[in-house]
Amino acid sequence: VAQVQRDVADRIETGQGYRLHLYGGTMHRVPADWRFPRCGVLDVWRQWWIGDTVRQIHPLRFLKIEDVRHLDRIPLESEHHGRNGQFGNRRRAVKRTLCDLRFLMNWISSKVESVGAKEEIITPSSVDRMFQAVSHILPETERDGQKSWLTVVRWVRTKG
Repeated sequence: VAQVQRDVADRIETGQGYRLHLYGGTMHRVPADWRFPRCGVLDVWRQWWIGDTVRQIHPLRFLKIEDVRHLDRIPLESEHHGRNGQFGNRRRAVKRTLCDLRFLMNWISSKVESVGAKEEIITPSSVDRMFQAVSHILPETERDGQKSWLTVVRWVRTKG
C-alpha cells in the first residue's frame, strides 16, 4: 500500500498522467476550453493538489498566468449565468481569479500546517484527510466543502 501511495504521489509531482496542451503557438497546462472550476471548496482543493486525471489537467497549484491568460479573450456570450448589476457585462480579470484561487488554497494549507495535518505523500485520500482536519475552521455552511470557493474567498478576506 505504501508503494502504491508513493507511485501515485510521484505521478502527481512529476506530471506523469497529465499532458500539456498546445494552442496559440505555446504549451499550456490546461486545454483551450478549460475554465476556472465553478465548484465547492473541497472540489477545488482536490483539483489544487491532484488535478483532473480524466482530462489530464495538471494540479492547479502549478498554474501560471501564461496557462490561463487566453481566458481574458473569450467572449462572455455563453457565460452570462449569474451576472447582473453594474459589472454584469464585463469579465473578471483572469489574473485576479488565479490570485483568489492561490490565496484560498494557501490559506487552507497554512491552517492544515498549523494543526499538524500536512501530509508529505499526496494522494486523493491524503488530500481529503488534510481538508477534513481544518473543515471546522470554515463557517457552518461551508464545512461540507460545497459552498462555492469564490464565496469562501470573500469570507476569508473579510472575516477569516
